[in-house]
Amino acid sequence: MKRNDRHQQQEKELQSLLEQMPKIQDHQSPDALYENIQAKLEEKDMHKESHRGKQKWYYLPVVASAAVVILVVIVSAAYLNNQNMYNQNMNQADDSEQGSVANENQYDMSIEQAPEEEMSDVESAESHNETFDSEGSKDEMMADQVLQSKALQSVPKNHIPFSFMIPDRNKQYSVPISFSVPQEQADLNEYYSNISQFVEAEEWGVDPSIFQGITFDFNLDEHTVSVDIPQGFLQKGGSTVERLLVNSLYHMMQPLNVETIFFTTDGNQGADFAHYGTLTELEVPSQIKNIYKLYQVSDEHPVWIIPIPANSDSSIEEAINAMYEGNENFSIRASIPENITIENIEESKDLLTITFSKSVNLTPTEPTVYMIDAILMTAKSFGYEEVHFRNANIDQIGPYNLEEIIQVPAAINVMPISYR
Repeated sequence: MKRNDRHQQQEKELQSLLEQMPKIQDHQSPDALYENIQAKLEEKDMHKESHRGKQKWYYLPVVASAAVVILVVIVSAAYLNNQNMYNQNMNQADDSEQGSVANENQYDMSIEQAPEEEMSDVESAESHNETFDSEGSKDEMMADQVLQSKALQSVPKNHIPFSFMIPDRNKQYSVPISFSVPQEQADLNEYYSNISQFVEAEEWGVDPSIFQGITFDFNLDEHTVSVDIPQGFLQKGGSTVERLLVNSLYHMMQPLNVETIFFTTDGNQGADFAHYGTLTELEVPSQIKNIYKLYQVSDEHPVWIIPIPANSDSSIEEAINAMYEGNENFSIRASIPENITIENIEESKDLLTITFSKSVNLTPTEPTVYMIDAILMTAKSFGYEEVHFRNANIDQIGPYNLEEIIQVPAAINVMPISYR
C-alpha cells in the first residue's frame, strides 16, 4: 500500500512538471510533413552507399600494414626466445665458476658487516696512526719518527767502523766523522790516505788540510800503523798543527785497536816535530777522556758532536757538569740544556746511572737526542759500557728507550761514505 501511494505521488509530480513546459505547435499539414521525412531518409541512404564504397579501398593498405607488423612480431619473438635460451645456457655454465667467488664476496661482506664492538680495537689502532689529539701528541709522534741519533748504536754484521778526526775551521778542535763499511770493501789504507776525498769540507764546516799528502799503512794483525808525512809539512803548520795531528791520530787509531803508530818522512824512518822532537813511534793511550759537546759553524751547516779533551784525573761528574757550558767564539754549544737538571750520578763498574730531577721535562727534539748521544759518548770515554737514565718523563726519544739500560755507541757522527 505504501509503495502504490508513493508511485501515484511520483506520477502526479511528473505530470505537474510536464504541464509547466512551454507548448510547441507544428502548423505543417500531415502530407507535407511526410514528404519532408521521406526526402531526408532517401538522402541519408545515398550518403551511406557512397561512403561504403570508399571504405573498401581505404582499408586495403591498413590491412596490409597490419599483416607486415604481425609477421615482424612473430619473427622477432622467435629470435628473442632463441637468444634467451642461449643466455640461460651460458649463465648456467658460469654459475659453477662464480660460486666460489660469490662465497668469497659473501665472506668479505660478513666481515665488513661485523658488529662495531668486534672492530673497535682495529679501528682504534688505525685511528691512532692517522689522527692525533690537539695537545701536542701529533708533534711528539712525528718527532719520534724523524729524530735521528748522531751515534752508531751497533756495528752491522761483517762491517768495520772507522772514524776520521777532522779539525774545525779554526783549528781548535777535531770533529769525528764516522763510517761503517763491509769488511770486503774495508780498504783502510785507501780511506785514510785520501781523507780529503771522503770529506765535504765546505758543506760540513771542517778543514781536512792537515792530512794533505799523508799516507797510512795498517797492519791490524800486529795492531800497528805506519804514517808517512811529506818533508817540511810539519814545519809549515807549527805546534798547532802538530797538536791537532797527534790528537787526531790517537782518536782515529783507538777504535781500530791500533796500539803503536810508526812515523816516516818521505819513506825514511822518523818525523821531526817541533813540539815533540823527532819521533819514530807513539803509543796510543788506552783511554782518552773527553767531554762531548755540540759544534756547528752556522745554521746552514750540520751539527756535530765533538770531543773536548778532559784532564786525565777528571771525574765523570765533573765532565757531565762541563757539558752545560759552551764557547760561542769557537761555535761550541752546550750539549746539556740548562733547563735539564741532573740530580744524581752513580758509578757501578761498567754502568753509569744518571738520575734526572723529578721536575725535568724531556721533549722528543733534536737537542734532547744529541744530549743523550753526548752523555753516552762521554761515559764511553771514561770507560763505561752502559748508561741508565732515571726519572725521565717520557719513555722514548728517537732510537733511545729510556726505560732500559743503554749500551754506549760504537761511533759518533755517522755518515754514508762516498768517494769524490
